[in-house]
Amino acid sequence: EKRAFYKLVSGLHSSIAVHLCSRYLLKEGGVKEDAVWGRNFEEFKRRFSPESTKNEGPERLKNIYFLYLVELRAVEKIAPFLEGLEVGVGDAAGQDEKFRDLAGEVIKTVDSFPSHFDESELFKDETLENKEILKLYKQNFMEISEMMDCLGCERCKVWGKLQVTGVGTALKVLFTPMEDLELTKHEIVALFNALGRHSTSISELEAFREAEEVLATVEVVQEKVEL
Repeated sequence: EKRAFYKLVSGLHSSIAVHLCSRYLLKEGGVKEDAVWGRNFEEFKRRFSPESTKNEGPERLKNIYFLYLVELRAVEKIAPFLEGLEVGVGDAAGQDEKFRDLAGEVIKTVDSFPSHFDESELFKDETLENKEILKLYKQNFMEISEMMDCLGCERCKVWGKLQVTGVGTALKVLFTPMEDLELTKHEIVALFNALGRHSTSISELEAFREAEEVLATVEVVQEKVEL
């Protein structure tokens, strides 16, 4: 259980790092030219390669997948809860129906996923220690969210707190009996936002991996040419 908390926080931190590497300032803008943003492969290697992280990098990337699985399971679990949800932005604009349609599409995709996270394996023993750890889960995520108030960048603060709230909401969904579960609209928005951000991280990992394979192929070809 303690290890699971570490993996969630590590996954969150690693996901943010992937986003930073994916949209990196490659060249400063000037009077007559725009700044250039794109994927920084050297920075990605620095943060995640076994050589530069004492073999911890690959594990950090695995933790993004773990975090994503937890959120997928939470969305699947609250599917019935979402069916009758009213967004409350006005039926005249058709936003309630639009939200339910979009949520339905997401849930269908989630349902098609073959290997969902099994939350029953965590805290399955009703020991005093496990109950205390579950309380610490909640307390620690609240403290992480409060720490983000110290960030100077308002945009970073908003995105960070939203993702932390999303992860906290996922845990709340998984470890609260459905008959006792109550979610605010902010929590639902945060959960879907976190799921979206972390799914984007995984897509970016595929892009980095494919680019690395292409570069490796080019290097092999160059070596053969030189020979």
